[in-house]
Amino acid sequence: LCVWSPSFYAAERNDERVLFSGCKVGQSLGRTYSMAVNVFHTAVSSDNISRHDMLTWINSTLQLNYTKIEQMSSGAAYCQFMDLLFPGFVPMKRVKFSTRLEHEYLGNFKLLQTAFKKVGVDKPIPLDRLVKGRFQDNFEFVQWFKRFFDANYDGKEYDALAARGGQAGAPAAAAPAARRAAPAARKPAVAAASRPVARAAPAASSSARVVVGVAKSAANTSQMDEIREQVCQTAMLSPILLASRKIS
Repeated sequence: LCVWSPSFYAAERNDERVLFSGCKVGQSLGRTYSMAVNVFHTAVSSDNISRHDMLTWINSTLQLNYTKIEQMSSGAAYCQFMDLLFPGFVPMKRVKFSTRLEHEYLGNFKLLQTAFKKVGVDKPIPLDRLVKGRFQDNFEFVQWFKRFFDANYDGKEYDALAARGGQAGAPAAAAPAARRAAPAARKPAVAAASRPVARAAPAASSSARVVVGVAKSAANTSQMDEIREQVCQTAMLSPILLASRKIS
């Protein structure tokens, strides 16, 4: 049986009132283990950490190279933060850092949920919203987690790169989208199909001109033949006419 009892206390930090509950150490069946200090409520303050300062804290603490808050949607960084705060409660070998697959994001957050339950964290994790990678959802959650971290961190040193087995510090780059060449390929086909239609009329007219020309040449040939026959007949008759004139 656990012999610890919950307690509540308030802490003043940067003109901001934060309500905590829980205790740092519990005993169960002779074993001593760490329990989380829960952050139930944080008043809205103008001193909230900017996204730039948040990324600096994340990268420096976990030896990561995140460039935007949306990369927290993989859940991997939260798992390692929990391993830093409560060693042994997150199986780091199962955490996927270099991934862009949503189902693996969900797997990371499920490991985080299990660790939350083991150490007594009451904060629900909005899985469906976080894995979508929207800035606002992820920024709100990481703001809460930063306060949770500050309430539970005891200042011990931590080799983040060794703890995650040398995994890369950021999700893998997305594959470039394939270019669509279909519209470009269709344009020449349309132009080629339209050209014969445009040339059909000139082809027909040229054929007609050839026929007319042949007809004209045929007519001229027949006329020439008739003229030749008349000349020949005239040439044959001319001696006869001369002879008849002499006799007369």
